[in-house]
Amino acid sequence: MQSVVWHPGSGRSYTGMVSGGTLHTGDEVVVLPAGTRTRIASLRTFDGPLEQAVARMSVTVQLEDDLDITRGDMLATAYGAPEVVGELEATLCWFGPSPVKAGQQFRIKHTTRVTQARVVCVEARLDIGSLELEAAGSLADNEIGVARLAVATPLAADPYRVNRVTGSFVVIDEGTSATVAAGMVGSPVFASDADPA
Repeated sequence: MQSVVWHPGSGRSYTGMVSGGTLHTGDEVVVLPAGTRTRIASLRTFDGPLEQAVARMSVTVQLEDDLDITRGDMLATAYGAPEVVGELEATLCWFGPSPVKAGQQFRIKHTTRVTQARVVCVEARLDIGSLELEAAGSLADNEIGVARLAVATPLAADPYRVNRVTGSFVVIDEGTSATVAAGMVGSPVFASDADPA
């Protein structure tokens, strides 16, 4: 969710972008990460009401139930929703000024949610020449590798090869607010592997 809109006397609606699939009025949806289920009462854009909303559309959703939903939460169809995780295995494209290694803390921005994250371990580095992974304990500037991150707030994430929006994030240095890495959920994905969702 990008934002919550209050309507005096008629509850709340929620605005955001559809990142994959299609939403229909009447669909059963799940609110993530809480896991609460409800149905879509209506869909709207600036141009008026809709019966369905497709990927990359910005929409306003009104639900049948009055739920506690905040910015950063996600609405997904009840079947095939992203997995809610407290730890991510991810491919990092590191461009921070100093190497990243286990124990360091950062913030990550995933969809519209920002949360603290800790590097559990750096597992491997990608050899750009051979496109093979080799064991590594850190990543230096302009290196790509695989790391595990533990997050303070559970995230609803898909593998990047399934959905580029819910499968990607950025890593932010807490001290400087500089972006120090781009992340993709899962092991390295090459252009021919990715689903263009």
